[in-house]
Amino acid sequence: MDKFANLQALVNVVDSGSFSKAAERLGIAKSVVSRRVSALEEELGVQLLQRTTRSQSLTGPGRIFHQRAVHILADLEEAEQSLIDTSASLRGSLKLAAPLSFGLHHLSRTLNEFMAEHPAIEFDLDLNDREVNLVEEGFDMAVSIGDLPEWDRQLGIRA
Repeated sequence: MDKFANLQALVNVVDSGSFSKAAERLGIAKSVVSRRVSALEEELGVQLLQRTTRSQSLTGPGRIFHQRAVHILADLEEAEQSLIDTSASLRGSLKLAAPLSFGLHHLSRTLNEFMAEHPAIEFDLDLNDREVNLVEEGFDMAVSIGDLPEWDRQLGIRA
């Protein structure tokens, strides 16, 4: 049997207070919930729930196991959510070079808006009026103002 489904069954029975309510929460038959909890107990070789016709309560080992199961299921849900968050948002780092005055006057508001929309992006911003070598200095992008004779030659542009 599926350990994950069995853990979910046990946690839902305990949290909801009954097999019927757990079945409702999980969208399955009450008999399936009962079989899953029984299968878990059989696999572990210990009784987790003390059952009567009207109620059930955790045994000592069941209480310890339930607490761990709650944490395991929460960790799994958090891991799944982190994958969803990762695939849905931009993340990583960008190294950007720009002239000081241009950066202060034109980039600050735009970068703040971008960072607010994409908080997982980390900027390494170099506001400096010097020439930068993108490759040697590891920049991802740069803003440059003025004539760029080296680029003009590489691109075949004639002034």
